[in-house]
Amino acid sequence: MKRRLLKLLPVVMGAALFLAAIWVLYHELRKYPPESILRSLEAIPAQAILLALLLSAANYLILIQFDALAFRSIGEHLPYRRIMLAAFVGYALSNNTGFNTISGSSVRYRFYKAWGVPGGEIFRVVVFYSLTFWVGLFWLGGTLFLFQPMDIPAALRIPFDTVRPLGAILLLLGVAYLVLCALARKSLHLWRLEIALPSLRMAVFQIVLAALDWMLVSGVLYALLQPADRIPYLSFLGIFMLAQIAGLVSQIPGGIGVFETVIVLLLREILPSPQILGALLAFRAIYYLLPLVVALVLMGVHEIVEKRGKGEAGRPG
Repeated sequence: MKRRLLKLLPVVMGAALFLAAIWVLYHELRKYPPESILRSLEAIPAQAILLALLLSAANYLILIQFDALAFRSIGEHLPYRRIMLAAFVGYALSNNTGFNTISGSSVRYRFYKAWGVPGGEIFRVVVFYSLTFWVGLFWLGGTLFLFQPMDIPAALRIPFDTVRPLGAILLLLGVAYLVLCALARKSLHLWRLEIALPSLRMAVFQIVLAALDWMLVSGVLYALLQPADRIPYLSFLGIFMLAQIAGLVSQIPGGIGVFETVIVLLLREILPSPQILGALLAFRAIYYLLPLVVALVLMGVHEIVEKRGKGEAGRPG
C-alpha cells in the first residue's frame, strides 16, 4: 500500500500543480478578451518570428550534440547522420509528451538498436544525455538564482520568498557532479543501477552544451516577446528557467499551463498580459509543434525507406 502511495504521489502533486496553475492563469487573464490575445499574436513582427525559428533550429542542433557527445564519451561509433535523426526525433517527441527520459529513450532504442548499437550502450547514451540536461540546469540555474535572485510571486505558493535558496541547492548539485567526475571511479552504483561517469573534461563539455541549450530556447521566447527595452536578457533567462523548473516538476507534457502561469506572473508588471500570452502561443507553435510535425514526417519517411530497402534485399536477383 505504501509503495502504491509513493508511486502516486508525484502524479498527484503534478496534477495539483497543474490545476493550481490553470486557476491562477484563468484569474489573471479573464479580464482580457480573447480578441486582444489574438491581436497580440498577429502583432508579432515577421523578423521576430524568423529569429525565433532560427534560434529554435540552433537549439535542436545543440540538443543533437548531447547524443553525439554521449557516443564519444562511451567510445561507440555511429554515423553522425543517424545520430541526428534519432536525437532530433527523440527530443521533438519528448518535449511534447513529457516524461522526457522515458519517451526519448524509447525512440532512441528503436533507432539505435536497429543500427546495431548494443542495449547496454543505448542505456549509457540515455543516462549521459539526461545528465547533460540536468547538470546544465544545476549550473546555469544555480548561478542565476544565487547571484541574480528574483522574488517569487505569492500565487505560486512556494515556501521561499526568493529563488536564492533554490540557486544554492542547484549549484551545490552541479559542483557535486563535477567532484564525482573528478574523483570517483568510472562508474557510480545507485541501488541496482551502474551509472557511467564521464571524465572531468567531458563533464565540462556537458555544462557548456547544456548552458547553450537553455540560452537558445529562452532566446526563442525572448525574441517573440521583444522586451529588450524593458528587461535585460539575463534577467529574463532566470524567469524562463524558473518557469521551466515548475513545468518539469509538474510532469505535464511540455509543462503546459504551469510554464505559462509562471511567465505571466513574473512578467505582468513589465509587459501586458495579452502580449505575453500571444508570444507564448507562438513559442509553443515554433518550438514544440513545428519540430514535432517535422519529426513525425522524418519517422514516416524513414520507415518507408527501411521497408523498401528490406523488400528489395529480399527479392531474388
